[in-house]
Amino acid sequence: MRIVVAGLNRLMREALWPYLGALGPAVTLMETAADDLLKTVGEGEEAVLCLLMCMPSAVDLAKQIKRSSPRTKVVVLSCQCDAAKIKEFIGFGVDGVIPASFGIEALRAALNLVLDGERFIPSAAVTGESRMARSSPAKEGLDKGKEGFPLMTVSERNTIAMLRHGMSNKGIARELGISEATVKAHLRNAYRKMGVCNRTQASHCGERLLYEG
Repeated sequence: MRIVVAGLNRLMREALWPYLGALGPAVTLMETAADDLLKTVGEGEEAVLCLLMCMPSAVDLAKQIKRSSPRTKVVVLSCQCDAAKIKEFIGFGVDGVIPASFGIEALRAALNLVLDGERFIPSAAVTGESRMARSSPAKEGLDKGKEGFPLMTVSERNTIAMLRHGMSNKGIARELGISEATVKAHLRNAYRKMGVCNRTQASHCGERLLYEG
């Protein structure tokens, strides 16, 4: 797998490089200028994860990558996670938007979720969607997913994703910018929808239960 990085400054690049290389076997790390990103992503046959810093051209670049190479996983590392910007990225198929304020373990959990075929959305930033989740039965998981399991909210999926990668409640709360009590509430709701009783069972359920909300 190739991981192509664009737009990161030297400090971020040197901090992230060792962790990105540990995401999977035979990972090749590549850095490229924004102007050369499309060409670099299109080279070769292996799977590609594109980690893109949120810069002025990020929206157009991400859009072009998803059009020309639909199988490429595109993740935007963003310093500004307002709901409108996130929805703009997600609207044309970006696989994840990760706040630059995340710690390393949360970043790894989010990237692993994307590599598992899911989409990562920072729940604390999408305030409008969070309000809808509290008031809408469909968002609360009363509708069913394609295999009969209740749909999970963005907040619940993100919490379970981090749990599956070994993070504690305190760590999840810190990285998502929510309280431990809120983390526990998300876990209780997720356990009920997944039909499990504890962290161990939830960790072993697999990504097939983490449906888009």
